[in-house]
Amino acid sequence: MEPHAIALADLCTQFDIVGAVAGWSVAGQRSVVVHGLANRSAGTVLTRDTLMMAGSVTKALTASVVAVLVDEGSVDLDLPVRAYVPEFRVAHDGATRTITTRHLLTHTAGFDGDLWFDVGEGADAIDRFVAELADCPQLSLPGDGFSYNNAAYSVLGLLIQRVTGASFEDALQSRLVGPAGASFTTELARTHGRPAAIGHLPDGSGQQVPIGTAFGPACLAPAGSRTWATIDD
Repeated sequence: MEPHAIALADLCTQFDIVGAVAGWSVAGQRSVVVHGLANRSAGTVLTRDTLMMAGSVTKALTASVVAVLVDEGSVDLDLPVRAYVPEFRVAHDGATRTITTRHLLTHTAGFDGDLWFDVGEGADAIDRFVAELADCPQLSLPGDGFSYNNAAYSVLGLLIQRVTGASFEDALQSRLVGPAGASFTTELARTHGRPAAIGHLPDGSGQQVPIGTAFGPACLAPAGSRTWATIDD
């Protein structure tokens, strides 16, 4: 094995990691090393083409789709979000009226965004999640401070849906993923059965076992609950 592959294998052994893939690009030269399993119970070997959970990397994708809409002239970053999502509201009336798309993108909207509740499946999952924000308190006034905000990115997902007239996944594919020649997706059904890795946690005996679910709530897809990607993506 090459030195980088040996180093990754050693790290996985040291920290009891079931499988890992690492990639880097230097002066346009891309390198990838892989070690271990995608699913220990199934014995599925991890490869360069295995789909991995991308998590909050999704926020960069969501923000990029918004940037495309800004470039098209469809979105103004400094208009109140309610210009695009009229039903958006939080507990603070002044914040409801003044929170802008820029505030959402930069985690400066000020409302409590550490929310991870499930409103169910369906095409209107994000709509139902945003409706639940009506009682969400402010931690600071809009623009006054930074506070990492998952919920804000679901609001951006709804904004994308309203402006494009497409689902978040379809807008992601048509405005960003397709043109980039990538394979990011928030719907496993679109992976056409390609192998996907799953997370593992130690059980009572210390053995690493697959987690019970491979994705989070549909309403938080724009924030990172469901995105799958390869290391090359």
